[in-house]
Amino acid sequence: MSSDRSSGYGPSAIILLVGLWLIVSPWVLGQEPNTRWTWSSVVSGVIVCALGIVDATTRPRAMAEVRRRGLPGRDVPGVVFAWEDHPLWAPAGEFRGIGPRNWRRPDEQILADVCERMTEHPRLDASEVDVIVANGEVTLEGVVASRAARRLAEAIADTVTGVRDVSNQLRIRDEDGEVRRAA
Repeated sequence: MSSDRSSGYGPSAIILLVGLWLIVSPWVLGQEPNTRWTWSSVVSGVIVCALGIVDATTRPRAMAEVRRRGLPGRDVPGVVFAWEDHPLWAPAGEFRGIGPRNWRRPDEQILADVCERMTEHPRLDASEVDVIVANGEVTLEGVVASRAARRLAEAIADTVTGVRDVSNQLRIRDEDGEVRRAA
């Protein structure tokens, strides 16, 4: 195993040792074996050991993802991890959706996202819906089963990043199978 990969196991080993100490400490310190404190310590020790094992098994994958993405992290050479940059301290979604100046999401990506979300939605049959994207404006054409499906399709398209406007030209198929224009 490379030293790069094994260097992340230090905190996991410490967690595991603390858990083991919690398990054996009642006997080392001479406590009665059937007291609540003893059992509380043993159960806590087992939980802490389990967390140490989980940390040891997930840390290499997490750090590999950090390296792959080039995110700040202790194990990434040349990158300094600053606590104020940690996701826990960052404002929640304060700048989501604000991209670089003069950047616009490509229409192909918007089209793919709209179609994927419509396909994955459990309450929308989009088999007769055409999606057209031009300059960030989405046009929905075709036929759906109800007014609710028509509104749902529009709402789905409107939630995709980069969509500036949605033109809903979907028609509704009534119970007789006739297609009618939505009001």
